[in-house]
Amino acid sequence: MKYIHYGHSSFSKEQFQKIENHRQWIKPKGGLWGSQIFNEYGWKQWCLDNNFRPERLKEYFCFILTKEARLLKIKQPEDLDSLPRIKGTESFEHSVFLDYEKLCEDYDAIEVFFNGDLDFQADLCGWDCNSILVLNPEVVREVPKYEYDINGTRLFVEDLVIINNYYQAACTAEYLIENYPEFDTLEKAMSAGYRIRGLMLYHDYSESEAIDYYLSRKSKREKDGE
Repeated sequence: MKYIHYGHSSFSKEQFQKIENHRQWIKPKGGLWGSQIFNEYGWKQWCLDNNFRPERLKEYFCFILTKEARLLKIKQPEDLDSLPRIKGTESFEHSVFLDYEKLCEDYDAIEVFFNGDLDFQADLCGWDCNSILVLNPEVVREVPKYEYDINGTRLFVEDLVIINNYYQAACTAEYLIENYPEFDTLEKAMSAGYRIRGLMLYHDYSESEAIDYYLSRKSKREKDGE
């Protein structure tokens, strides 16, 4: 799997900061952050959607993890239950403060997949999108930035993936509009379409299974909000 880090043009072991727990914030100090290149819920899209420092997207580098890297994948809230924790600030009493220093003993990197699940994302408030946090710089291998020249326009492979993801989400959105009255606007249907596609990609659901799961979670959130 290839990852992309924004904000720097190359990786430097010398500048890598050791992981330290941060009791005032969900995320730790230090480490290397990134997102999968082939991911519609990655850092680039989050920054563009929230107008967060878009100028820093101009610098980036791509990397992979070594085969020996010990990768912890967190795909659902239940995956957090067995992980070590620390006591954090009361300001985030409903969020999970992981003991990242302890996790460094068993893992070289942590990858979290929210895929648009806002309830799950609230558990790790501050992890704004699907992300990887590298704990050990020795497992990082920088790789070339894959760019393509199409009719004079230089495109990074991530841009091509975003175009494809948009098309796939649009197909799902069209189905939702035709079959579910609650999706009465394109904005609602597209938002759901992206989330449903994420469920299909990372949980191996069929489209119908992903739609059923998404609608059940949506109904639960609406009831809890009443």
